[in-house]
Amino acid sequence: MKLASLRLSLLSLLTLLIVGFSACKDKDEPTAEDTNEIVGSWKLQTITPATAGVTIPLLASLPTYAPCYQDLVYVFKSDNTVSASGCDAATAALNTSGILTVGEDTSWKVENNQLKLVNGATTKSFALTQNDDVMSITVVLNEADTTQNILLTFERQ
Repeated sequence: MKLASLRLSLLSLLTLLIVGFSACKDKDEPTAEDTNEIVGSWKLQTITPATAGVTIPLLASLPTYAPCYQDLVYVFKSDNTVSASGCDAATAALNTSGILTVGEDTSWKVENNQLKLVNGATTKSFALTQNDDVMSITVVLNEADTTQNILLTFERQ
């Protein structure tokens, strides 16, 4: 009888310890917020060849397919997510062409004057220039021909 009572007491104590330790887990640490100056809303102002005097057919067709392209706004959040709004046709055109792909699960990071956009397993880097209210992103369309680079200029909203 004493042996059974001792086993029951030890089992009860063990159960209490397990429940007690599992109930005292620390809450998840809050995610660190990114404080880069890119955080905020940016409206597309211009999309031009990075080399003056060069014609890029893809850019020439943008106003036809997305006449609202200058209404396009990218929102870079402090949790490193980014979204696009204001002109679905421009968002689709830029996504399809690979110029600037932003979807539901896109994340961003700025390091060494480079904007990195991550879409699943795909990461693209862009040269980035930031001032208080103006941001420029250079998109490389053809590694072998830098005259085909595109310059996107944004204004903070």
